[in-house]
Amino acid sequence: MSQPSDATETSSGNAAGDESRSRTDAGMIDPSAQTLAPLPPSELAPTLEALLLMAEEPLSTAILAEATGTPEPHVKAELERLVSFYDETGRGFQLRHIAGGWSYYTRP
Repeated sequence: MSQPSDATETSSGNAAGDESRSRTDAGMIDPSAQTLAPLPPSELAPTLEALLLMAEEPLSTAILAEATGTPEPHVKAELERLVSFYDETGRGFQLRHIAGGWSYYTRP
């Protein structure tokens, strides 16, 4: 006789416990538990924007590089390009690097 499973089945037949193993205690997806393919260069800026918009706190260049599968120098260069782009086009927000992390702020 088999032991009952700790994970409950979902309507799709997957064990609910499978997904929780790739999440941190805070409920965030654990990037170390996933294999990510590197992003094509044309998708880097939109992906960085999306990650930064969803973040509840500033994200370091290292975290953004890991999340996008892109070398840190490329991520830093793209973030700096975005800073210049937002400034040159007079957006109502700014991208700033403060206290070791990148985040969006409203323009003063």
